[in-house]
Amino acid sequence: MHYLDQKLKQVAEMFDNLQAEDSGNVIYDDIFSGSEFQELAERIKITGDDTIVSLSLDGAQLYQNKKSDTWILIWILDNLSPHQRYQKQCVLPGTIIPGPNKPKIIDSYLYHGLHHLSALQCENNGAGLRM
Repeated sequence: MHYLDQKLKQVAEMFDNLQAEDSGNVIYDDIFSGSEFQELAERIKITGDDTIVSLSLDGAQLYQNKKSDTWILIWILDNLSPHQRYQKQCVLPGTIIPGPNKPKIIDSYLYHGLHHLSALQCENNGAGLRM
């Protein structure tokens, strides 16, 4: 769980060196390396103590000869290193949406997971799990 803190320091140092030298190659090896994340981290004051999660939703055909799809939503804990975060035991299932057709209103399925995440953030008078 210390990966985020280490990566924030490493990327900040890399950007400082780029500005000082006015040259060099930026290594984009993770979501934390990009300038958009760095701007967000600066704007909302993301620190190594925060928890960063990603949400991924995709459809899958479970049977070879069936036309029905199943949509699966997962949560990925980005505080872990890329070698760990995509391991089966670290990927958290969120929602399974059965077929036979693609869901029309995805928000109705996302609501419960996002509501739960919001509740975790607001716990203890706003001093809950910052995500």
